[in-house]
Amino acid sequence: MFSDMARRAMWSRPSAFEIEFMRQQAQRSSSPKSVFLIGLSVSQGAPSGIAILERFKPPPSPGQRCVATYVCRYLRRWLPPDTAYPVLVADLSVMLNGPLVRSDLIVEAGSSIKPVVSMLRKQRLPAHICPVEVKVSAEDTFVGGAWRVGKGSLIETTRLVLQEERMSFDEQMPAEVMATTPSVRTVYQALLTYPFERSPAANDAFAAREGEYDDLVVAVAMACWYGENCKKTFRMLYC
Repeated sequence: MFSDMARRAMWSRPSAFEIEFMRQQAQRSSSPKSVFLIGLSVSQGAPSGIAILERFKPPPSPGQRCVATYVCRYLRRWLPPDTAYPVLVADLSVMLNGPLVRSDLIVEAGSSIKPVVSMLRKQRLPAHICPVEVKVSAEDTFVGGAWRVGKGSLIETTRLVLQEERMSFDEQMPAEVMATTPSVRTVYQALLTYPFERSPAANDAFAAREGEYDDLVVAVAMACWYGENCKKTFRMLYC
């Protein structure tokens, strides 16, 4: 299933159990009405996090609001030194095979967003890469090949989806992942209670990682925000 090049490139390869777990999660739904959205929050010297959301969109019904629902199928956190870019690329090369091929990969990397996205594209990962710049307070706009999104917009969008009970979390995770990754209940509570400020004077300030679990909070929130706002428009604008 995986190329020899991908296997050789990996410094910290996911275990066979973890790979099989992800495959089973991804194959739970064979419905063509569902897609996978992958949020990736990248950092150097701090944890990097990934979240895989499955998005379901029911067919429109007369007189009824047609809204998407989400299931968070997978969470994973890389701790230093595994946050090194070659490790992340090698792990992503494995994850994006099989059912996740050509999924939307929504990437946030702080002030390093441009070099990180350039690196990912050079690796020719089998994904639609969407760069996102997270700001303290900004209008949601598509500028220079990337989305610029206010952190409040990310959190508010995700919180609304949670409050409407349109997102659930799979609780089964591999032991290798749970050794470094908080439980899904911890991430769920962090999303519900996350504090954020709106400061018009700080529109250009990066604000993605302020809390203990920000890598995973942002990864989930970006995938959810993208599913709610950009799923139909992104490929017309960018791909």
